[in-house]
Amino acid sequence: MAKTAKPQIRVLLADDHAIFRDGLRKLLDSDEDITIVGEAQNGAECIKLLAKLKPDILCSIYACRTKTAWQS
Repeated sequence: MAKTAKPQIRVLLADDHAIFRDGLRKLLDSDEDITIVGEAQNGAECIKLLAKLKPDILCSIYACRTKTAWQS
């Protein structure tokens, strides 16, 4: 009997520090069950990518400095 492929966990990374996103991407890329579907560097970009990519998980340690950043 053929095995069915395990569904990938689709992750969107969001943080204003590129070096943090890069490190997290490298860590998560080592897990074969996880696919990074996109990266956002601010709240407005994150909201757009959430709607477009529809990830399973949003991984963000983004400190929202302005209230309007997430209200975009």
